[in-house]
Amino acid sequence: MWTELREERERVTAHNQVQIFEMKSVLEGRIRRAEDIAATFARFKREVCLSAEHSKTGRPVGEKVLQQLEQKERSVEEEVQRVRLKNIHLANALKKLEATLRDKEQLAEGLHMIDFEQLKIENQSLNEKIEERNEELIKLRKKTTITVQILTHMKEKLQFVEGENEDLQQQLQQLESELAGRRDELAGVKANRDKLRQQGRKIKETNVYVSDPMLLHDMQAQKERRDDLMMEIESLKQQYADKSATLSAGATRASTAGRSAAPGQLTAGSSRGKLLGGLS
Repeated sequence: MWTELREERERVTAHNQVQIFEMKSVLEGRIRRAEDIAATFARFKREVCLSAEHSKTGRPVGEKVLQQLEQKERSVEEEVQRVRLKNIHLANALKKLEATLRDKEQLAEGLHMIDFEQLKIENQSLNEKIEERNEELIKLRKKTTITVQILTHMKEKLQFVEGENEDLQQQLQQLESELAGRRDELAGVKANRDKLRQQGRKIKETNVYVSDPMLLHDMQAQKERRDDLMMEIESLKQQYADKSATLSAGATRASTAGRSAAPGQLTAGSSRGKLLGGLS
């Protein structure tokens, strides 16, 4: 189908080109003929003018006057040609406007009352749809504004929770440092305790009852120091447990805000288990 249309278009184009060429040839021939006729007529008029004499003086027309008359005639002819061309253009434009007007009149006559009412109904339906779309667009804009406000609030809340989390992380690190120092101190105390136990066993092996007041006093002081250290360790354990619970609550709030908790929070439980295991 497409090939046939293209071939038909090529045939029509070739035929039109041939017609254009023929019409141009005819036009050129007519132009040459018109120019020859105009030149012959101009020579004839010039001969007539040269042979003419003034009615009062009886003198022939001078060359200068003849040239002025010819120049004036050429100007008039050029003006007449311009006016003719303008008239042709205006006539063609008038024909186009008249044809357009006739087409519109025929179209108006072809439209019946039923068609007009149908067009009115369709127009009203389209206007209703446009109003519905506008209302939906307004609702979407409101939802977008509310969503942006909620996101802004959640971002602010998340930043606040992250700040609290960082503070808790720093406190946890401090507690871990203190706990590590206490564990080292406890290890030293345990080593000293084991040493004293060995000395006590040796003393028991040599003497059934310890009667040296200085030794008894030293043993009592070491026992009291051990008890104080154990109490301090228990207090540190409780503080560590409280900070870990607070940190877990902060991580829960952060995850509720829409973001996952920091990596330090994820390992807080495992660090706590290790530290409690070492203390026990």
